Amino acid sequence: MTHHTFTFAALAALTLSGCSDKDGDSGGATTSVTTTTTTTTGTTGTTPEYFEPDYMVVEFANAIQDSQMSGYSYQGHEYPTQMLIGMIDSAAWTGWDDAYNGCYIGIYPPDEALALDSGFTDIGAWAGWSFAGAESETSWGGACDDLDPSAWGSGDELAASFGALNWGWGIGPVLDEWTSDVKGIYGDHYADYEPSMATGYLYHEMFGSGEYTEFFLTLAFEMNKAGEPVVDADGYLQLMDISGKDYPPDGYYSSSFYYAFGLQ
Repeated sequence: MTHHTFTFAALAALTLSGCSDKDGDSGGATTSVTTTTTTTTGTTGTTPEYFEPDYMVVEFANAIQDSQMSGYSYQGHEYPTQMLIGMIDSAAWTGWDDAYNGCYIGIYPPDEALALDSGFTDIGAWAGWSFAGAESETSWGGACDDLDPSAWGSGDELAASFGALNWGWGIGPVLDEWTSDVKGIYGDHYADYEPSMATGYLYHEMFGSGEYTEFFLTLAFEMNKAGEPVVDADGYLQLMDISGKDYPPDGYYSSSFYYAFGLQ
């Protein structure tokens, strides 16, 4: 299997796909990935056409309860923290439900695997937690079966590779240098969202050794005492004001990528 080198790239334009607070979108209470796959079969004397992603993006959906990162409940179901990796064709990709232009890997750590990690506070976060991928469940879907198997392996092998790494998520105040771009994303609605915004931090081992870095634009949403995100009659999550905080309050947090890893 070919070793791929991952580079770090700004991809602010694509964050438009992750800034909804509508249930069912990437900012909703659960992240749903279409698992239909397509395969192009080569005929004799021809080269198979493979899906060739150019970026890897990451999103997190999790709660903070009793000052600890955790999973959450929604409509009677229990959900672990969800880390979603998307290997995408950025020119064609339309969002997390695009089964043709993205290969998706889900990593779901149990609450007991989430450990408070001071490495996040060392770089300016309010708090952060890391976990061993080996203790987590994984899934895959989308166009993973259409990747070149000589380069990426099968969907099962790819999920196992990502699942073998250690990961983490942290949260802190929005970085000043992001403000201009974020205002451009939200436009006239920026003032409505700004009190609920935070920077999300990622711990990863994509370059071999562990690294903590700012990575996500995070939105905070209200959560009731039963650990469920609060949704109105139209299915919209209720934004939570976290301005002026020095530790993230209990709530539901949706982290959409602000940066991405380059794959080519």
